Amino acid sequence: PPLDLPSDHPRGAERSYRADRVDVPLPPEFVARLRKLGAQHGASLVATLLAGFSVLLHRLTSTEDVLVGLAAAGQSLHQMPGLVGHCVNLLPLRLRPAGALSFGELLKRTRATVLDAFDHQGATFGSLLPQLAPERDSARPVLVSVVFNVDVRDDDLSQFGLDVGYETMVRQAENFELYLNVVDNGRDLVIEASYNAGLFSRETIQRWIAQYEQLLDAGCRDPTQTVDRLIAPDAGEREQLLATASGGTAPIPDGCIHERIAAQAQARPDAQAVIAGGRSYSYRQLAERAAAIAAALQAQDVQPGDFVGVCLQRHIDLPAALIGVMMAGAAYVPLDPDLPTARLQFMLSDASARVLLCEAATAGAVGEVALPRLDIGSIAAAGSPCAVALSPRSAAYTIYTSGSTGTPKGVVAHHRGVLNCFAGTQALVPMRETDTLLAIATFAFDASILELFMPLVYGARLALATREEAADGTTLVRAIEQYQATRIFTAPAAWRLLVSAGWSGKSDLVGISWAEPLTRDLAAALLPRLAQLWNLYGPTETTVWMLGRRISDASAPITIGRPIPNTRAYILDAAGRPVGRGVTGELYIGGAGVALGYLNRPELDAERFLPDPFANGGEDARMYRTGDLARWTADGEIECLGRADFQVKLRGYRIELGEIEAVLNGHAQVAEAVVGVAERSAGDPRLVAWVEPRAGAELGSSELRRHVRQSLPGYMVPQHFVTIARLPRLPNGKLDRRALPDPFVSEIAAPISKTPPRSDAERVIFRIWSEVLGHTDIGAEDRFLDIGGHSMLAVQVAAQIQQQFGVKPPLRIVMMESLAQLAAACQMQSLHEPDSDRQPAEAQDPGPLETAENESSTGADRPSGGKSVSWWKKWLKP
Repeated sequence: PPLDLPSDHPRGAERSYRADRVDVPLPPEFVARLRKLGAQHGASLVATLLAGFSVLLHRLTSTEDVLVGLAAAGQSLHQMPGLVGHCVNLLPLRLRPAGALSFGELLKRTRATVLDAFDHQGATFGSLLPQLAPERDSARPVLVSVVFNVDVRDDDLSQFGLDVGYETMVRQAENFELYLNVVDNGRDLVIEASYNAGLFSRETIQRWIAQYEQLLDAGCRDPTQTVDRLIAPDAGEREQLLATASGGTAPIPDGCIHERIAAQAQARPDAQAVIAGGRSYSYRQLAERAAAIAAALQAQDVQPGDFVGVCLQRHIDLPAALIGVMMAGAAYVPLDPDLPTARLQFMLSDASARVLLCEAATAGAVGEVALPRLDIGSIAAAGSPCAVALSPRSAAYTIYTSGSTGTPKGVVAHHRGVLNCFAGTQALVPMRETDTLLAIATFAFDASILELFMPLVYGARLALATREEAADGTTLVRAIEQYQATRIFTAPAAWRLLVSAGWSGKSDLVGISWAEPLTRDLAAALLPRLAQLWNLYGPTETTVWMLGRRISDASAPITIGRPIPNTRAYILDAAGRPVGRGVTGELYIGGAGVALGYLNRPELDAERFLPDPFANGGEDARMYRTGDLARWTADGEIECLGRADFQVKLRGYRIELGEIEAVLNGHAQVAEAVVGVAERSAGDPRLVAWVEPRAGAELGSSELRRHVRQSLPGYMVPQHFVTIARLPRLPNGKLDRRALPDPFVSEIAAPISKTPPRSDAERVIFRIWSEVLGHTDIGAEDRFLDIGGHSMLAVQVAAQIQQQFGVKPPLRIVMMESLAQLAAACQMQSLHEPDSDRQPAEAQDPGPLETAENESSTGADRPSGGKSVSWWKKWLKP
């Protein structure tokens, strides 16, 4: 692949050509040492300088496979040395500055690569392009983005009494991202670094050239040094990096989460604490309800250190239940009732849960399990739990995340880490007693930790959005106004719902974006609508979030900021050493927020939770290896650059592609499957599964979706399935992901057995769905969610339905009803005038934005078409 230098240049963006140049002369004595080094290894000055340049690129990009263009005179190619003209041919060189190579060995390899390239320069750059057919990107040069050249100027006119000097004009435009031209006049060298000024600053290029000089000097002094040692920061830079890595120290609130909430109940007993579904609890009522639940759990022999499964809907008792589990001394395991039964049962078994806390509406979600059930509706209004002594490092909860081996893994977090996160948030965005936080995330998502508990720890008000309110932009706008929310902490997908709904904003609302990258276009849309906009970062394993910054300019690069107090953020190379500013490495996070580890996964703990070699000891001297690539910016902030593995973030969810592949590979008719993410259009990423069937097997996408849904939540079900006779392989036998077919032209065709649309309304819905989804594997009995739809696509469907029928359905109806049910409702309601102010009559306890995507039922347990239309008739005024 072409080299991708660190820059803030989004894929597919309009390409910039504005150029500038930095000139740096090299002292004659330094040049002499470079020539001597090359001679000792049988290499020219060109090969010597190019070897050093490849090491610099390895340092900047953290890749050991870089592609650099080298200019060659075309006259020799055509055996016309006297031909006048600019006949330069660009030779793409594949250089491999492996970290374990000595600089001397790399120099010899580079020499051989250069000579081979000149021997085969008949394969011109223009002839290579149609043969290689590289992936095109309008934002970048094709195939080669970095060029290297040595310009030898050896004309000696002194015998004629002339003193000749050269001066090259600075280009106003540059085709490449970086063009390094080294001018050799026989005595000294001048490095002319021409660069794309739309990508890099002058200070960045000057810093890179200084690093280039340093590593060349180190290579001359000791050519036996490995490449890894050459690119390591010197002692001064290393000390500066470690100082930047620390967020400093600050006091962490004493005790445990429930104890801090109890303190608020004592100080402000009559203040409103929680509001949900038209009911509210004061702080006194919340504490009393939590105490009753804790007492009931202790009556079931729940002991300190136990785990309690909690499977509840979103209602007034949800916060009290979670607090009650902690008051009993246990840690809770959140069980979203919309997840597949098999997945819920695995979590309960893996956590060795002592009790399942549920209610009548969710009792059947987990199926048959061999542990006591406690119905929250049967718990008496009063109860006093036995006092338990807990350490701040006692487990508070275990949240299960996607696992690369095919099974989810439980992250065990402690009270101290949660309170440290809250204290860091409070230092940046203070929460006052008059504030209201609108909680919209599922409580099985770690965003809920801050949503549900931080307002209560600091005496503010928690408004728990219903499922319907959180799933639709229009109803979410109403909820913001109804509850007078002043804080929302959610993923960009939910923010986009609000913008798409035409929300004009709220002048006192602080918006916090988290869970996936905040894009510039979304930031630009949110800034005029909010009092403040913050971008936060943190994996589940480091307790909600550990780095953040306020966004005030959407045109500037959007970083994840700096670590909060009691937190350390390192960017390390493959050898575990700090990398310099602008250099790509892997992000590690240490400090008070690091979780206790993975439940029952010691081998994974040893891989991801590591001793912190830069800490001074103590209980927080551990760090978590995030797997995210990142780099330090010039002003000491961190820019996240994506994953170093096959984990992805999609609509706020962290997904291990390996877990989806493991489930697909478990199908009897699948020989092998690979899963990835592809964009059907800009800003529309989708999960895609490429499936190689067993000999003679016939696979349909509906069958594969059904198989995946039995084990995985809805957000992990691929939107597209592509069958391929043989998955493409590289010569070494590894999968060639670049050769996988385009999923949007290779989708599995719709089986004949599907019921086709029958009425005009059904045909209209069919056309809308097929256009939005990008495939026609759709039958009248299908639900949008089951055939690849998700919440953001449902927004597009609802908008088109409004254009066609004059009525805008709730997103949950679009997601969950069959095509036939949706068409019948649209056809009926298009005859009537909708009343936008009327509220759903049967909305019980809708969940967060993504909850609809977790629905795992196949449709057999869904309402009949008549019942669905009847429900909608109550929602829309006839």
